[in-house]
Amino acid sequence: MAKDKYARSKDRAKGNAGFAILDTSEYSDIEYLKYTKDGTYSLDIIPYKIATKNHPEVASGDADVGDEDYILDVRVHRGIGPKKTNFICPRSFDKKCPVCDYLDSIKQQYGYNSSEYTKVKNLATQHKAIYLVVDPDDDDQKVKLFDTSFANFQKELLDQATADGAADGLDIIPFAEWPKGCTVTFRVCMVKITAGGGSYSYPEFKSFKFKQRKGNEYPDDFLDKIPALDELMIIKTAAEIDAMLSPSDEGDEEEQEERPSKARASQREEEEEDEEEEEEEEVSTKCPVKGGTFGVDVDDLPECDSCKLRSECSAAYRANRRK
Repeated sequence: MAKDKYARSKDRAKGNAGFAILDTSEYSDIEYLKYTKDGTYSLDIIPYKIATKNHPEVASGDADVGDEDYILDVRVHRGIGPKKTNFICPRSFDKKCPVCDYLDSIKQQYGYNSSEYTKVKNLATQHKAIYLVVDPDDDDQKVKLFDTSFANFQKELLDQATADGAADGLDIIPFAEWPKGCTVTFRVCMVKITAGGGSYSYPEFKSFKFKQRKGNEYPDDFLDKIPALDELMIIKTAAEIDAMLSPSDEGDEEEQEERPSKARASQREEEEEDEEEEEEEEVSTKCPVKGGTFGVDVDDLPECDSCKLRSECSAAYRANRRK
């Protein structure tokens, strides 16, 4: 029997389980929710019916098409290839990923802490959590997409729902039900970081609380108008990913489908050509995140998602590895 959506969440949290990673062209009225100010906010997280075999939990055998879920839990590669493409890692739904295969080969050959792996670890994935949500305080009660860091939101949400549930003799607070779920309330603390002559802010999510919704406050046909998140996924094939890694669109198919190691080497040569002047400059900027190292921990921290110094950090990383 397939596990319910909360049990699967706990499995995902244990590790078992903006970007152009979703195609919303058929739902042009759906907006992305962003937080830019301190304050206390509320969300109703809306469940959806799993629609495809590419849903990560269906691919892993933990759910079936037609089951409910409330999250799209995926790994995302960012800034891949000369065009800096973002895409959902095919391993999220149990498919082959040339980038991850390449990283695995480097780790197996040289070790995780090797300088060789450090040179390419910015190719690794980031853990994302995507939800369909409604702000109950908005008059229009419009469904929006909320795309955030798994560690920064989902982990805290799940930990608190589990702790509160245990206090009530439950496995978890059932916050993503329809109807009669819970409104999730939390604090947003905008963290401002100043470095390298610039500044930026990103939201931290804290103090999750759950309160019962006021009955079925949405129209009966509300769920019928909501897309399944797995239907929106833009899925890249292994051949398409190999082509992304190529520095040129020219050449025959055999050349385009070569292993990422060779394509990545060509990309590095192109980057070195384009950034000769950067190489001569001394990198003095410090990572704005506590515990992070500028020019080293590229995309390894949750804050990297919204960091305005990401381009400079990535450039410093490439310059440092050539020294």
